[in-house]
Amino acid sequence: MTAQSIMTSPALTLSSNDKVLDALLLMSKHHIHNLPVVDDQGCFLGLFGMKRLIQSLLPNAIKLKHHGLTLTNLEFMTDDPDGLVQDLKAVGGHPVKDFIVEEKSLCFCQPDTPFYELLNLLYQCSDHSLPVLIVENNHQHSKRVVGMVSAWDILDKVALQVFKPECGQGKS
Repeated sequence: MTAQSIMTSPALTLSSNDKVLDALLLMSKHHIHNLPVVDDQGCFLGLFGMKRLIQSLLPNAIKLKHHGLTLTNLEFMTDDPDGLVQDLKAVGGHPVKDFIVEEKSLCFCQPDTPFYELLNLLYQCSDHSLPVLIVENNHQHSKRVVGMVSAWDILDKVALQVFKPECGQGKS
């Protein structure tokens, strides 16, 4: 079993100039966490995803926690849904290229990636999904997206098959 037999294909993709709001609507409609971003020639640039967007919306005081400082009590932070809505509205008009995790920082796989290597990549990477890329002409900067593999794809295509009841079983 390989990535090709598990992946969702064709992958939904974004152009680098697509707006964040449009990307979020697409992600919500299809219940996905990440979308590949491609350039005008269809070459993979990176992923636009919920993790990076949430990071951009976090107050700076919370982000300090991720830079070697530890804030264990955030009770001093006030809940301000109106402020968050305003921040999200402001971000919504930006192009997705301002929020992508670039290709060089990401895990990805190829269509022929074996199943256990795929599981290991999903485990090691924190984006919950992997772009399935084809490297063209042995040129690392020319990668095309042919699909996406997520933990949900593995659950749907593999694990649920184990528990699917046999046809006709249990009927009198």
